[in-house]
Amino acid sequence: MVEPNALEDIKRFLKEHSILGLLNDEDLGVAVKESTLRYYARGSKIIDGGAAKALYVVYKGVVRLQSGGVYEYLEEGDVFGLDLLLKGSLLSTVEAVEDTICLTLKEDVFWSIYRKYPALARLLDLMVKGRGIRAYEESFTAYSPLLYERRVAEVIKRDPVVCLLGTLVKDAAKLMSERHVSSIIVVDEQGRPIGIVTDADLRRALASMDRVVDKPVDLFMSKPLVKIDGDAPCWEALVTMVERGVKYLPVVKDHKLLGVITIWDLSGAQLQGPALIAREIDDAFTVEELGGVMGRIVEAVKVMHREGVDTSHVAKMLTSLYDRMAVKAIRLAEEELLRELSMKPPVNYAWVAMGSEGRREQLLKTDQDNALIYEDPPRDRRDEVAEYFRMLAVKVASKLNQLGFPKCPHGFTADNPRWNKPLSEWYLEVKDWVSKLPSKPENVMLVFMFSDARCVYGSASLVDSFRSFLVRSINADKRRLTDLARNVLVESPPISFFRRFVVEKDGTKEGRVDVKVRGLTIIVNAVKVLSIDQGVMETNTLDRLNALASLKAIKPELKEDLSYAFNFLMRLRLREQLKGLEQLKRLNLEELPSGRYVTLDNLTKHERAALREVFKVIRELQSLIAYKFGIEFSIM
Repeated sequence: MVEPNALEDIKRFLKEHSILGLLNDEDLGVAVKESTLRYYARGSKIIDGGAAKALYVVYKGVVRLQSGGVYEYLEEGDVFGLDLLLKGSLLSTVEAVEDTICLTLKEDVFWSIYRKYPALARLLDLMVKGRGIRAYEESFTAYSPLLYERRVAEVIKRDPVVCLLGTLVKDAAKLMSERHVSSIIVVDEQGRPIGIVTDADLRRALASMDRVVDKPVDLFMSKPLVKIDGDAPCWEALVTMVERGVKYLPVVKDHKLLGVITIWDLSGAQLQGPALIAREIDDAFTVEELGGVMGRIVEAVKVMHREGVDTSHVAKMLTSLYDRMAVKAIRLAEEELLRELSMKPPVNYAWVAMGSEGRREQLLKTDQDNALIYEDPPRDRRDEVAEYFRMLAVKVASKLNQLGFPKCPHGFTADNPRWNKPLSEWYLEVKDWVSKLPSKPENVMLVFMFSDARCVYGSASLVDSFRSFLVRSINADKRRLTDLARNVLVESPPISFFRRFVVEKDGTKEGRVDVKVRGLTIIVNAVKVLSIDQGVMETNTLDRLNALASLKAIKPELKEDLSYAFNFLMRLRLREQLKGLEQLKRLNLEELPSGRYVTLDNLTKHERAALREVFKVIRELQSLIAYKFGIEFSIM
């Protein structure tokens, strides 16, 4: 039995450092009273063939679990003994690595807790199955009545108003007026939604032609229909609205129309913020009008982070708003060239985002990483066309800088002539990169960056052609994939053989863990290499993971674990950025910390445990890369 004078200290320890902190104060006190503290000298066996069933919590010291030839190290707050309790068989032996004290909960105490706390039971079940990262994912899942608990279907306020294909405009307008709605869904004879007509569509139609009222709605409806599943969370509906630029979103379930939601249905101003910012950007006539927009974007991000929205979705939202600002800058630059020099774009072109912007994974601190691809002009117009796009890129870069996006310090911007040229010259660039991958390490970085290329404005087919050529060129000689794969193994997750974190030692980084270069970058680039190998053309890391799992290039379990690991590290980075923002006297994203380094002392016990699990998964991914591409690799 635990001595009464130690009871509160042990309760406090379990609350702060153990999964048993999920118990309420009374039940935790009862459990501790019925438990025992036991000392184990270094090298002594804690669990072996004759061990009694019990739940052990490491109170002081470090223990080593051995299952076959696999070792795992547990430290203060970690639990073990679950195999005997939940499976009835001994799957591992446990030994004290150093002098250790364990808190032991008897079998009957464990089962009373297990039955009373189903959420805790679920976590323990996952842990005994070896899915530790999934256990931590469930224990960290944030929720809020605004975003996580509410599904899109719950915010529908009325039954859908529909009309059949072929319905006359006057009849559809009458129905909309009678039902007091501003949109109507056009369905086929089977009731499947095909398009949508809004009051704005009708106003535009009336302004463009005579006798509109006697024409079928099919001529004016928006299609293909942008819709969302009724089980999707509200924040996903918001992301869809902002990304696709729509104000009305039909909600479906099993192909059946449930209703239509608008931005105003999404529970008030907190959720409306990003959509209102998108409209503000679209409606601006000058860059100066958008002077305060970055501050409003930051406030919207704070709300989404506080409400528990997955950081990958926050990043997509941010990228969508950043894209809008880029498009605004490009259009204003085109208008200036037309007004000042009477020049229009002489050929089709594409404004291209690269890196995290191309992957739609940008957070608050960002600079310009862009390029420009244009169609090959006639030979006698090459200089003229090149000069137009040079002037355009210079103007766009200047406007983006005004909007809060500084130029890339390494020169990866479209106003650099190297990254502004016709498609045929881009092909030559790619051939040079790929042929010299073994001899020029910087070419690996170029391939990684441009394999994320995404069209922000203009001709998407030019970007598709460029990326397809890049992927084909690499796959034409599989040795080039090995060159890329080898780069993924250069860095290792910052965790030692004994599962202790490897922290930085120098200057302001001392005592911190690098979660970007030694975590996120490994995931991003490893997934990128696998995607190139499989011909996957998505750019977003999570989308690539889903595609790879569909192609059976990775196991579904690894896909799930990597998705969680990616989201977890992104969340830590965003939180670090927001903390840095609070310390600034004024909004200045250039001075904002990148979120690359995380201070361990600022993490909770659960977060540190989850971070260890994340780094274990990253090592598993590196092992897969090494095996697949035949590279010698040892886990340190």
